[in-house]
Amino acid sequence: MAVRWHRLLNVGLRQLFSGTCYDVQEEVDVSGQEQRLDFAVIRRADDSLPEPNADDLPDGLQDLRDHNVIGYKSMHEAFDRFALMELTSHVVTYSKLKGKADWRNFSKALGVFAVSTRKHSKGVVAELLQETDTEAVYLIESQGVKITCVVINQAVKSNQNWLWQLLQDDKSRWKTSSFTAIVNQVTNQLKQMGKLDPEDEAFENQLLMSWAEELNPDQLESLSAVQTLVEKGSENKALVIAKRMIAVGKPTKEIAELTELPFNTIEELRK
Repeated sequence: MAVRWHRLLNVGLRQLFSGTCYDVQEEVDVSGQEQRLDFAVIRRADDSLPEPNADDLPDGLQDLRDHNVIGYKSMHEAFDRFALMELTSHVVTYSKLKGKADWRNFSKALGVFAVSTRKHSKGVVAELLQETDTEAVYLIESQGVKITCVVINQAVKSNQNWLWQLLQDDKSRWKTSSFTAIVNQVTNQLKQMGKLDPEDEAFENQLLMSWAEELNPDQLESLSAVQTLVEKGSENKALVIAKRMIAVGKPTKEIAELTELPFNTIEELRK
């Protein structure tokens, strides 16, 4: 389930910094061993690209540096002391990777962000959290590393916080139709802000696809949920849903009825 939320944040971050001087990299390999940093937001070498407008960035992401690392915990995980230790260790490893011999000075100029769906209410992290003037934003200093911590569930609803709104823990959105409504609302906000072309459905489709890929068997039982996704767009969504239904053992006839795909197409997907 956590992978789904990481995918949504990945799509959202790429849209957030689209057309600006920052590039978004996901699951950055920070060592010779298997260690993955959730996200890095890095200033591009192209000087002609504009800075992102601070008023358009969600709460907590205003103070960007040339290199920024982001640790993310979805609603299923807690940003506890182990997550804090992991993030600070990533800071050191990333700094050595990018800063080489001068890694200590590089680390001082690094932007470090912890994005967590919920606030950890007890333990070491809770004691370290320092409030700021923004409700959802806290500061943590640990082992000499200054971290901006964003608690997604506390973010106020506003156009600039569309990304946090997309990731908030709201039980009602577990229904696919509810998530579709949220995606519609978010994309409408972005279009009103001039961040999306009114005719462009690519971003909306990416969000819906990332959700559809993770549908569980219970959700697939819902005719209205599947039809909502199919009606939202292309045959590609139907293919994704069909693959998921095949994986959970649904018969070809039922898949065809829900996705409107030809029988031979479904049989090809089984191979």
